[in-house]
Amino acid sequence: MPVIRTLTPPMKNGLFTSFLLLASFTLAGQNALGYKLESGNSFTIRQHALQDITQEMESGTQVITNDIKSIMEFTITGMEDSLYLMDVEFKDLKMLMRSDLYGELMNVDTSIPKENDLQSKIFQSLIGQKVSIKMTPRGKIYEVNGGDKLIENMVNAAGFEDDFTRDMLSASLSKDFGSEALSKSYEQMTFFYPSQEVAIGDTWNTKFEGKLATQNTWTLSAMTEERSEIKGTAEAVLSIKDDQTSMELSGNQNSMILIDPLTGLFRTLEVKGEYRGYSIIKQLGDQEIPTKIVMSLNYQLIQ
Repeated sequence: MPVIRTLTPPMKNGLFTSFLLLASFTLAGQNALGYKLESGNSFTIRQHALQDITQEMESGTQVITNDIKSIMEFTITGMEDSLYLMDVEFKDLKMLMRSDLYGELMNVDTSIPKENDLQSKIFQSLIGQKVSIKMTPRGKIYEVNGGDKLIENMVNAAGFEDDFTRDMLSASLSKDFGSEALSKSYEQMTFFYPSQEVAIGDTWNTKFEGKLATQNTWTLSAMTEERSEIKGTAEAVLSIKDDQTSMELSGNQNSMILIDPLTGLFRTLEVKGEYRGYSIIKQLGDQEIPTKIVMSLNYQLIQ
């Protein structure tokens, strides 16, 4: 016959204490991730993007390397309907493009202006110019303003006077520096937070659109008072079309983000990806050239 025992007061207190501890751990396990910023906050981010583009042409293999470095300053100017308002300003920009067959194709360093270099003058005009952003606490970019002004400054810096050339240059630059293009570009480094509370090990999804479209799966892999860690995987489609070249590639990306839990700002964000497909160079006709791109992207909070 089973023995039934009543709890003595000390046992009751111990059980109640254990229940409270269990409840505390349960509550602590669910985390509301996102940005926690205030008006007047300012932070500076260093970006380094490295791309190796390998094209298997009939005449042989060509490898083009793009090496891009920039420094951007972000300043929170206020809040509007739960959206963060911020200004973004380019402080420095370096762009190096090199082909193993043809040598250096572009070399721009805005810290060293070159009066007689058209590309240098165009990108030099970006420095000190601001665009304004509206962003949700999750990092979704709601709106970007100021892209048109950036493009106008770049076209003016080029020094062309005839309308046809100015319009052609403006249309080309808008693909990378127009407000819509900037919105999609900035979102790649801000939009990785979930819409609900998560615990360590939980996953959630986001989607990026633009030239590089990705379906992302994120995992909260670690969290302490000092640091949070989010890992990401993504299926990616890269689609580029301009007057001279088009590319259609697909592949995968892996991301690692280390975050300051107090502000929600990343300390470092690293993305590595590999994509395969084809490119078409109009000067060579409609031939589909087998193409592979290996990409490494690093963002670092430096101030």
